[in-house]
Amino acid sequence: MIVGTASLLIRYLFVMLIAPIYDLKEILKAKRYQQINSPPVSISVIIPAWNEAVGITKTIQSVIDNHYPNLEIIVINDGSTDDSDKIIKTFIKKHPDEKIIYHYQANAGKGHALNQGLKLATSEIIMTMDADSILDDQALYHLSIHFQDPELAGLVGRVEIANYQSLIGYLQYFEYSFGFYAKKANSLLGIEYIFGGACAAFRKSLTFDQFGEFDTANLTEDIEMSLRTQFHGLRSKYASDVVCYTEGASSIYGLVKQRIRWKKGRFETFDKYREMFFSRKPQHNKLLTWGLLPSSVLLEFQLLIEPISLSYFFIDNVIKRNPLGLALSISFFAIGFIILAIFEVPRHKLRFGLSWIYLWPLIYILVWVEYLALMQSVYLSIRKRQLQWQKWERKGI
Repeated sequence: MIVGTASLLIRYLFVMLIAPIYDLKEILKAKRYQQINSPPVSISVIIPAWNEAVGITKTIQSVIDNHYPNLEIIVINDGSTDDSDKIIKTFIKKHPDEKIIYHYQANAGKGHALNQGLKLATSEIIMTMDADSILDDQALYHLSIHFQDPELAGLVGRVEIANYQSLIGYLQYFEYSFGFYAKKANSLLGIEYIFGGACAAFRKSLTFDQFGEFDTANLTEDIEMSLRTQFHGLRSKYASDVVCYTEGASSIYGLVKQRIRWKKGRFETFDKYREMFFSRKPQHNKLLTWGLLPSSVLLEFQLLIEPISLSYFFIDNVIKRNPLGLALSISFFAIGFIILAIFEVPRHKLRFGLSWIYLWPLIYILVWVEYLALMQSVYLSIRKRQLQWQKWERKGI
């Protein structure tokens, strides 16, 4: 428990210290590439959808609103049983001047839907986004700037929780903010290996053309593809200016379902690429294979004993009234919130920076969500059961 806690604190401290360097480096790099008067790269945006009638047209419209000159939008309806088919067809008829490719297929899963999109795509840059997300109106422009680097193979953008008005939404907003702040440090070191499907892009000639399509047998095909990119020693990065807004889970139940898929899929990916752990191969980043990947597994083992850790913390610091541990815990969260407010959160900085006052004890809700998801994913793995499309009640952004 002590080793895991120490590893967690060292990792967080390391992230907090070096992540701000990322912003300076990206500003300088963006200025250099913006001076290059090259034609805009072609981009295909693939949107897989299953029963997304609530928000699919807003998703497509957000891509159109980028007004990007060399763009095609590919919508794959994976056997939806709601009104998605009718709604998408009606939307396309109202936008005859836009290049929107629509394909309906029998339900086969998200991976198959993405691969069908790849077959239809004609662009060099392939972007994927979820059908419950909204693309920022400058996202594709910034994406094209990043891909002026001819050696860049993959990119993950910044995803923000749009429905943060509720408590569970605001907790996810904090969680995403810290997670993408950590990606700055990972990107700086070349060790980012999680490209969420809500906002990711790949250079087709360096990735799909070289080592194939998305793995349809993997529960998290997006994580598998991003770690596959690292496995082959290709350059990838996080782009904080490629922004996408997504609808977070609106209930604890929906959040647990989402995290079960994430955890089980990540375990499957780790098992598939287990030779990367402590790898000495020249194409593998040693900070990734000897540092980030092993520590990620270690943190999952730490999570297994989290109920014992939290019980001990509660007894020692609350019942026995030990102020030191409580003060350290509060200080840790306060510093984290303040740093995120300064360097990461784009709006409502003061409100976010002060929200630790009432949110710090509620953060443990997320800990219990992760614990429940871990236990359920282990159970499903033992029983050799699989999950399909994740789904909860959508309200739309």
